[in-house]
Amino acid sequence: MDGQPLLVCDSILPAARFPGLGEHPFVNGSLYATLDQKYGCPVLRSERSVEATDVVEREVAALLNVPLLSPILLLTGVAFTDGDEPVEYIKSYLREGVSLKSTVRRRTS
Repeated sequence: MDGQPLLVCDSILPAARFPGLGEHPFVNGSLYATLDQKYGCPVLRSERSVEATDVVEREVAALLNVPLLSPILLLTGVAFTDGDEPVEYIKSYLREGVSLKSTVRRRTS
């Protein structure tokens, strides 16, 4: 926004479950659409939590273009597929002043 990054997001997925995931563009720019359409792994729900904290990692501060120890929101969570299998661990760092709304819905045929 206005030339400044809003958030830094790390998603950790099991490489054996999703071979070649990072080698091609995502379906419609969406990780979850890619997991569903290319790997047959729909994300059915996710659990997320948010806490106010400070940037303590130099790399994250540099990517957000803020000084070390700046206030941020830290979003962590796990996404699950069929049978409550965890398929993604997420850790996102949001700049001060950014709000976030996240909705995950599984479309049924």
